Amino acid sequence: LGNLNMRTRFFHTAVSHAALALLASSAALAGGSSVQLSTPRCAAVGQDMVVDVRIGAGAPDVVGLQSAISYNGTVLQFLGEEPGDAPFDLPIYFAHNGSAQKIDMAVGISPESAPSTGNVVAKRLCFRVIAPGTDCTPEQLVTFRKDPKIRNLLTDSNGTPISPTLAALNEVNLGGAPSL
Repeated sequence: LGNLNMRTRFFHTAVSHAALALLASSAALAGGSSVQLSTPRCAAVGQDMVVDVRIGAGAPDVVGLQSAISYNGTVLQFLGEEPGDAPFDLPIYFAHNGSAQKIDMAVGISPESAPSTGNVVAKRLCFRVIAPGTDCTPEQLVTFRKDPKIRNLLTDSNGTPISPTLAALNEVNLGGAPSL
């Protein structure tokens, strides 16, 4: 009986340690980092709107970002992309599919620019508001999408993927009145 109790305690201790290690590795994978879509709060029909793809503060030595994004083509017309802020100076991949309203992209940092710890715009996406939105919630305009080929992730200086928290577009008012 004493041997059984000792084995049971060992098993529970091993399971507890494994659970803690799994939680720690999940936290390390996320790295406390985020990728956010942000834009000015008001845009009227006919106006241009820039959506920043921003890496949140506290990212662990990030050197790359890849994202799969979709947008509402009945409200927004894609105009093009612009570089982000330094040190994100290395365009890697950009594809726009207008009929599917999808954008796939990857951007990096050239080696001499060193890694970034976040709080930086990695890419800017330019849109024209072509119709008033019936529902101006962010998810209806520009959002991250799940894609089997392009994962939404960051990469650290060792090439390790970091799964960030994805933050949706902030509220946008597509009418004449200011947002509250």
